[in-house]
Amino acid sequence: DELGVIPWIYASGAVLLPAVVDVNALSFTVAGNLDGASTALTVSGGSAVTFSTSAQRELVVASLSIDASTVTLTNDGSEEDLWHVISSSGVSLSSSANLIGAAVNVTAGGAVSVLSSSVITASELGFAAGSGTGAGDVSGSGGGHGGVGGRSDSANGGGGYGNTLMPSSLGSGGGGASGGRGGGRVYIDARGNTVTVDGSVTANGGAGVDLGGGGSGGSILIECATMAGSGSVTANGGAGGATANSGGGGGGRIAVYATTASTFAGLSAVGGGPASGGQPGGAGTIYETTSGATTLSAINAGATVSLSLQSNYATFVAAGDSVTVLTSDLGTSASVDALVVSSNAVVVADASTTALSVGVLVGDKSGYIHVPSTLTLSIITSVSSSVGSVNDELGVIPWIYASGAVLLPAVVDVNALSFTVDGNLDGAS
Repeated sequence: DELGVIPWIYASGAVLLPAVVDVNALSFTVAGNLDGASTALTVSGGSAVTFSTSAQRELVVASLSIDASTVTLTNDGSEEDLWHVISSSGVSLSSSANLIGAAVNVTAGGAVSVLSSSVITASELGFAAGSGTGAGDVSGSGGGHGGVGGRSDSANGGGGYGNTLMPSSLGSGGGGASGGRGGGRVYIDARGNTVTVDGSVTANGGAGVDLGGGGSGGSILIECATMAGSGSVTANGGAGGATANSGGGGGGRIAVYATTASTFAGLSAVGGGPASGGQPGGAGTIYETTSGATTLSAINAGATVSLSLQSNYATFVAAGDSVTVLTSDLGTSASVDALVVSSNAVVVADASTTALSVGVLVGDKSGYIHVPSTLTLSIITSVSSSVGSVNDELGVIPWIYASGAVLLPAVVDVNALSFTVDGNLDGAS
């Protein structure tokens, strides 16, 4: 079942494979169509199969296994130009295998396994330097996406955009000619099946070079029955260039929908670190639904953000701090079972969201949530300054502007925190 003749497939050319094929220790380019393998397609032995920009945008097989090999899916660089990998059974990557593409949709009728040292990656395959919805400034500020890009010494970073609940946007490039690229997008649709990640799934932004700002993280969306493994799923922002004053890229956006409880702990959408004189990128968003419970997290890398705490919300926004942006898809009246804000993350809601209801508010006393005049934040059940436990300590610092409102749960201990209330602070029955 090993392929013994190397097919070099030109544009519009087509190769229809038999039921079972093992592409072992071969390297070739597909510029046309490669179909078939109605039972199993294995790419192994250090093979490198590259689908070019003129190739079909679908790889349809019964079962796909990539072992110690690389499959590269090339598109035209746009968000709309998607690659679809469709397997009626399952997809497995093992022994340092790589599935690479800027915008990859993996649809599997069985389990998806990314084993140790293997990777599905769209890292540094999003928008180029200085381009994208949240592009950094030419001075070297960071690109934005889930988090606002870090400021350079002379300009704000790129703004937040995208979709918190169903992320699909490419990350934006950092500012300057040598800014880092944004991250791409990965979608794994394994509904009804288990996704195991012991390796990594990545859509990270690239680091800037010299005066270039970091690119922002891209988007990762996973739908499955169970999320398992000890690996990592990351849409982190890229670091600012090593020369002083460039900003880090903002974190991207991740959403995981699992129908059963999950202990997977490897999700990360942190902002990139800055060069000296610049600012780190804002944390991206991580939205998780497991067994019907929803958690929204903004967790940064811990780098201190220079906050322009203001009495006027518009002035604060104009200052371009490295904040996490909760987007309008949450709705005018949003609700989550848990909101986690930690490691110096700073959260702001879209102006269209007028009510945010949170079951449990969790933080480590380093993160902020800004509450402008348009927003009422209701904390229904409890607060905690320790993830995984309830100690009634307020762990997220609320900065409440005129006419903004925070409704506290029954018992609250404000311990070793400093903040200003220009609006309403009620509750604590």
